[in-house]
Amino acid sequence: MNENFTHIVFFKGNVPGHLSYSVKLDKDKKYLIEIMADPWDTSGGKVRHKIGDETSIHEFGTFNEKISISRLVTASENGWVGGYISQDSFAANQWRAYGVRFTEMD
Repeated sequence: MNENFTHIVFFKGNVPGHLSYSVKLDKDKKYLIEIMADPWDTSGGKVRHKIGDETSIHEFGTFNEKISISRLVTASENGWVGGYISQDSFAANQWRAYGVRFTEMD
């Protein structure tokens, strides 16, 4: 992802890929993790979002309709935490991620 190309594409027929990220969190602080994504050239389909030991499933709507894949996380210790999004169903032939945002909550 860069200024000129702001999405990642997974094509039908390939081994399902995933978007991985790492974030450094402080113990006992709350963070909102938001990832904007949409199905591309299709409607529907699901992605699986995993961070730490927690997993959630998010379903796409219609073609080109962005959804916010959001999670509120409270860090149990200081340090780096890994997360990823992967294709959960094959209904979405392709999907795009537009950005990942980490916000510390007060």
